[in-house]
Amino acid sequence: MNALIEFIPLIIFFVFFKLYDIYTATIALIIVTSLQLLITWFITKKVKKALLFSLIALVILGGLTIFYKEPKFLAWKLSVVYFVFSIGLFFSALFNHNLIKKMLAKEYSLEKKQWDTLSNIWSIYFLIGSILNLIIFYNFSLDIWVDFKVFGFLILMFIPIGIMVFCMTKWLKKKEKN
Repeated sequence: MNALIEFIPLIIFFVFFKLYDIYTATIALIIVTSLQLLITWFITKKVKKALLFSLIALVILGGLTIFYKEPKFLAWKLSVVYFVFSIGLFFSALFNHNLIKKMLAKEYSLEKKQWDTLSNIWSIYFLIGSILNLIIFYNFSLDIWVDFKVFGFLILMFIPIGIMVFCMTKWLKKKEKN
């Protein structure tokens, strides 16, 4: 359910883009994402750092998109956020402060090497996603980029999720046998 709620701003963006233009869609995305953060804070009294960082990048780069009437700033937002996530995951694992472990350690007990592997899977996904986003933006139409941004990345996210589930299932079964 939480993932569905997190997808709402993208759906609003997509609808406004199809009905109006990239600039109206960007304004709607900024407003809905801001409301999402406020509602999350109001309900949980917490704000996910990733959502806050993403919103700050959205306000800055989305604002530049609106001000300069230049979609490339909004396109760069996803790449910047994904690149920062990639680097953050890589270095968090490198310095023994694994963010994936921090999120999942209450539910799963894995070895350090396994947590590092999961972190690397996501780090690689975000790095590839960062690059792929720009390749699609600069080599295809704005319509194709928006479709890919909204739906393509959702579909691609099943790759690291699938790898993660496969690895964890294998590791946890092996652990049960021991």
